[in-house]
Amino acid sequence: MFLARRLPWNVHHQGRYTCMPTSIWERVSTAVGVRPWTFSFLRVSSRTSPQNTASGKSYMGAVRYGHFYVVVNKIGTIFNYTDFGPFKAYGVEGWWLDNLLKSGKLTRETYLHLAARVTVGFQRRLADCRAAERYLQEESLRLEVSAQQHALEPAMLPMKVYPQVEDFIQLHDGQARFRRPILAIVGGTRLGKSVLAGHVLRRIGERLNLDEFLEITVEDSEQMDLGEFDRRIHSGVILDGVADALFLKRHRETLQGRPKVVKGAKSATNVYAYSFSFCARAVVATFDLSARNLTLLETDHWLSNRENVILLELSEPVYSTAQIGAGPFPVDDGEATPAASRPPKRRWVGSPARQVPFLPVRNG
Repeated sequence: MFLARRLPWNVHHQGRYTCMPTSIWERVSTAVGVRPWTFSFLRVSSRTSPQNTASGKSYMGAVRYGHFYVVVNKIGTIFNYTDFGPFKAYGVEGWWLDNLLKSGKLTRETYLHLAARVTVGFQRRLADCRAAERYLQEESLRLEVSAQQHALEPAMLPMKVYPQVEDFIQLHDGQARFRRPILAIVGGTRLGKSVLAGHVLRRIGERLNLDEFLEITVEDSEQMDLGEFDRRIHSGVILDGVADALFLKRHRETLQGRPKVVKGAKSATNVYAYSFSFCARAVVATFDLSARNLTLLETDHWLSNRENVILLELSEPVYSTAQIGAGPFPVDDGEATPAASRPPKRRWVGSPARQVPFLPVRNG
């Protein structure tokens, strides 16, 4: 049986005692002058109620679990005491910890500390906690990034239209093809290369009815971590900040989207290998001006072939700087033209905030 009473300062007290036969209670009450139903805890007369009806072989197990439940450091515990301590007076069962964790009464730190003392089954419990913690961290990160993107959407400017981009998008119409080219975006810093790449994949996603895409920061790495690429939800992949133009040539059989299965993370044992394919999916790579071998995008026999790599070189920001609502306007951006053919005022996360000039104040 448990004793429980919520005091005015919102502290929940719990006690544990073992039921004894009526004859014993009568002898005890005669000796000390206290009946069991007048039992008090820290000068507070508590309500008593049966919590377990175990008998036979399961009786002592229920008694020990009751003692453990009261004395274990649950969430919110500020004080506990027992003269019948766990791991000394009785052994602790691992499933006791599992039940307390599942009911939200233990932190993972307390759970693992106690599980380590139990020892049996600790490796499994440790792996489960680490996996859960890693997932919750990633989930928290995704939610925070999504919230920040959503908060920035009202400040985004419309994107310019580039012929190379339009040609690239037209190639992703859901029809089967032997190969598809890679879109390579080259430009200086803060011109919006990554923003434009995301904009392209969102438009392709609209055509393919896919909501997401995968973005990978490559830099000097020779490996592509595509373990999270999922054809069911991703319209393609952005290879962001590629440090060497030859990266595209070295991985051409993978990046051109041939209708075949490719193995990633290959090793001698292939323990961590996974399968993927860019068949009917888009690949966009961005290069800073500091990237190596950029000239090969114009001179190499494979990289310079526009059926293999569509090259877009940026010299100005990819977003339109004209004021919204100013009416028709000419834009002299070289190959770029205003995005008149697309829905007006459509903005994507990552474009710089538009600058609205202050209106003159009229006197009088």
